[in-house]
Amino acid sequence: MTDESINKQIDSLRSLIEFYNIQYYQLNDSEISDSEYDKLFNELKTLEDLHPHLVSPQSPTQKVGSPALDQFAKVNHKSPMLSLGNVFDNEQLEAWYSRISRLLDDDSFEMQCELKFDGLAVSIIYENGSLTTGSTRGNGIIGENITNNIKTLKNVPHNIKTSNNSLIDIRGEVYCPLDQFHTFNKQRELQGLQPYSNPRNTASGSLRQMDPEITAKRPLDIFIYGIGTTIGIHEYETHSETLDWLKSQGLNINKHRKI
Repeated sequence: MTDESINKQIDSLRSLIEFYNIQYYQLNDSEISDSEYDKLFNELKTLEDLHPHLVSPQSPTQKVGSPALDQFAKVNHKSPMLSLGNVFDNEQLEAWYSRISRLLDDDSFEMQCELKFDGLAVSIIYENGSLTTGSTRGNGIIGENITNNIKTLKNVPHNIKTSNNSLIDIRGEVYCPLDQFHTFNKQRELQGLQPYSNPRNTASGSLRQMDPEITAKRPLDIFIYGIGTTIGIHEYETHSETLDWLKSQGLNINKHRKI
């Protein structure tokens, strides 16, 4: 296959993925399933890996999330909010393990496994123990200010126990539980409203409302999965210890995790 034909294939995949990205991230809608999207994305990434001279900075593989919408105030993240990597079979998992082993120069290390929920990634900042800012991931560098909407989530405490002159940037995933998603859609249909296409779009659309009272009525929950920037906060040696501390602060941590 010539460079010209490969380039056409890459351009076609990029255009298609960008179309679905706009639907997914900005319009909170999707015509394809996550697995179908992942298949297209991985096909593009494989082609770019095989032909690195055809990689473009504008390619979807080189971006994270999507730009923040104009109707929301912008938030500059304290540290980048990057997307999580994924694998789809044992061969890819073994390749990841080998890569990490080489980086650590050690093939005997503990790993914590936990479930990943598909929703909307958020940053929640506490200053001196008080929740001051909640934002979406956006493009990973700049997100949307959704502080008042974040405060409506029952599993997000407005205050945690930290020292003075402290700051902690907590990262989590807001999602819509599957059973509540079906109930919510049935209620929308009875009201003559368009049902949401999937739980992820429900979470994203509900959290990005201009009126927090609307968000408060939506069936949303959150799992906290990590920490970004910290100032004046004790840093634990392991990820599992960090999650244990977050749980002690009243934050919702996924119970399905194991070392």
